[in-house]
Amino acid sequence: MNTEEETLTNWAIYIDIEGFSQNYKIGGIQRGQMFEGLRSLMEGIHGIGANFCIGRERRLCAYQAGDGFFIDSGYGSPDVPIAIAVILMRSALLAGALTSAGISEGDCVDIRSLRPDAIKASAKGDDVPLGETGHLRLFPVMGTAYIRAHEVTKNRGCLLAINSEMMKRSSVESIPAPEVGNVIDWIHADFPEIHRIADAAAISIGDRGTLESELERLAREATFTSPKSREEWLANTLKFNHCE
Repeated sequence: MNTEEETLTNWAIYIDIEGFSQNYKIGGIQRGQMFEGLRSLMEGIHGIGANFCIGRERRLCAYQAGDGFFIDSGYGSPDVPIAIAVILMRSALLAGALTSAGISEGDCVDIRSLRPDAIKASAKGDDVPLGETGHLRLFPVMGTAYIRAHEVTKNRGCLLAINSEMMKRSSVESIPAPEVGNVIDWIHADFPEIHRIADAAAISIGDRGTLESELERLAREATFTSPKSREEWLANTLKFNHCE
């Protein structure tokens, strides 16, 4: 994490589970799948951070926001966050959950110095006690890297989108997508960083046949999109990941 009042240029990933709130309301198997997906993301981020992003030069920070996670670092070329996003999306898919993710870069600022004195006095790290049993959990960072990563996920489909300018420095193939930037086929992408990081973190990322069949099955069975948007959502999910 950056020290107080320090600003660094970092890359950031935002990844969340598609249809979490709707499926949570349904309950039963659907809710169970959402929790398995959430569990998979947590385990994956922990595994990568604890076993691959070791040492100060590779430091990784991650923050949960509901069913999504913000992840940031300054380490490596754009291929590194792409590989991390691919690994997490595949792992969640194998756990029975669909995800979408966005990657961008910008500043990441530690905003703890901006907290009011009353908050600073009572805070225990990023947790502030409220009364006898309540608490206020504070988000310690903010920045354009996070904002931009979230913005490029505003698409219809289980897509991995990346900022176009950042994509120019990557060796990974991508597809231009209107209003998104570039989209990466996270089902079929295959480059060294994926295997290097997945092996170090002991994360299973599946084989091509399994990933293709699971994406198509879960996408066609999805019930969380409205009839009006479902056709576009399904078409984009299959088209940009070459599973048509």
